[in-house]
Amino acid sequence: MDNKNNISSFVNSLDYFEQINLLITFFQADKGLSRKEAYSEALDKVSEEGFIEYKLKQAIKMGPTV
Repeated sequence: MDNKNNISSFVNSLDYFEQINLLITFFQADKGLSRKEAYSEALDKVSEEGFIEYKLKQAIKMGPTV
């Protein structure tokens, strides 16, 4: 199984609340949002087709930040 399928399978295995929590974590880490702000953004984005997969790929493939 290739990496794309692994990521899609993982995301598809998450329930709605797990997907929301994953997005909250991404938004807090990436944008420095408060949990409340990240939650609001996660609610807006969770239903966008492929968005969670995109964010997970982005997080996994991100290089050093220094």
